[in-house]
Amino acid sequence: MNAALALLLVLDFSGSMEQKILEKPKQQVLKERLNSLSSSLDENQKVKTISFGSNGRNSCDSVQVLDQSLSSFKSWLNDQTPDEYAKTPLGLAIEKAIGEIKKDSIPNIIVITDGHDTCGKDPCESIRKLGKKLQEFNKNLSIDIVGYDIKNKDKQLNCYMSDIANVDFNYFQARSDMELKAQLAQIDDKFKQKILNSMNASDRLNQEFGANSSKGQNQNLSEEQKKALKAGIVKVIEAPDTVEFLALKGGTRLKLWEGSFGVQLPAGKTIIQIKDNPIKKIEINVVGGQTQSIRYSDLLGINTANLTIKNSPFQLELRPIKETPKKKEEQRTTRFSFMPKKTEKKVDARKSLLIENNKKIQVEAGKWVLSVRAPWWLDGPLNLDIEIIANQDRELNMAQIYSNKIQWIQSPNKDIDHALILNGIYGGDLRVLVKKDQVKVPIPTQWSWYWVSDSL
Repeated sequence: MNAALALLLVLDFSGSMEQKILEKPKQQVLKERLNSLSSSLDENQKVKTISFGSNGRNSCDSVQVLDQSLSSFKSWLNDQTPDEYAKTPLGLAIEKAIGEIKKDSIPNIIVITDGHDTCGKDPCESIRKLGKKLQEFNKNLSIDIVGYDIKNKDKQLNCYMSDIANVDFNYFQARSDMELKAQLAQIDDKFKQKILNSMNASDRLNQEFGANSSKGQNQNLSEEQKKALKAGIVKVIEAPDTVEFLALKGGTRLKLWEGSFGVQLPAGKTIIQIKDNPIKKIEINVVGGQTQSIRYSDLLGINTANLTIKNSPFQLELRPIKETPKKKEEQRTTRFSFMPKKTEKKVDARKSLLIENNKKIQVEAGKWVLSVRAPWWLDGPLNLDIEIIANQDRELNMAQIYSNKIQWIQSPNKDIDHALILNGIYGGDLRVLVKKDQVKVPIPTQWSWYWVSDSL
């Protein structure tokens, strides 16, 4: 029996994937996320990869297609090395994905890229061709594109602006390692919930009792027994991608996986533990058809980690955030009413922390936003979402992180105060009073500016 195809991944390993976001190269973060994701799949499933830009494949027609088991996929992924001069044949890669779609096998497609097509093909036109092919099959497909570290919305990838038949199309932006993890988790949740919804009681009964189980025997089971045969999804949230977890039932191992992606487990009482630390475990009652979450910090019994901020030219503040359901009309609270607000974040009831430069502080595990407290006009444009993982210390070199995000404007006259007019990407002008003793003024690189001689 052929293994089921779980995912079709279109992966960009062009040279820009060697660039760093915070402490790690993008390609390293991507590998950790995908290794974690693949470990959460069933062992009898396989992954198809369509990739470009790695290991000498640097031309516009160098696209590799591979069918892989989960174990071979992990080994292959870790061997990929971005080529510094590689092109980005994204449109061709998506066309190759179309060629792999069969009538009896319609997988989810996930595309991860950090740039637009540089080989003259329109990715959205390729996706429209895919829609026509699916229409012939009378099938629907989900395709999710993640724009990783793409500074602005890429018009090439905004296919949701067009009506594409038979395709559930979604475009996500991931500007940091934390956002890439969150977007892949959202895609994975949708994919696994779809599997749960498609499973029925008879399928689960056949898996538990064998194909010879008769219809009469199944009917003799109570409703509670039938319910217990259904599967649920369990997630260890806020977990590092490289930490391994075990699910045990009655001393029998059900599943070994890495990171915070959800795994499908049979309903009933189950032990979830850290593989390398069996003392750290929790018993949960897996509920059929539902997704349940366990905090990594609850497993550890530790809920903090140390954070060190180094070489910051600004006064910083750490604000706790939590995720809320997305609403397009929502806006984010900042000091400027004209700035767009990030819809998925909401400040919770915990206290914000003032950051002392080059000093280690203890921070509660969870998601935070690191914002500039002074100068005030950088609050928002330089905000940085970070995730604190229990018992894993972090160190951030802010001079390196800000190096391509800010420009320093020379003051025109040291004898008088001046007003600096700033025009940001959010629309509207800001007037900033610059004192005569202030030699340089920091502003975001994407903002325009000009001086006026009259003070505020």
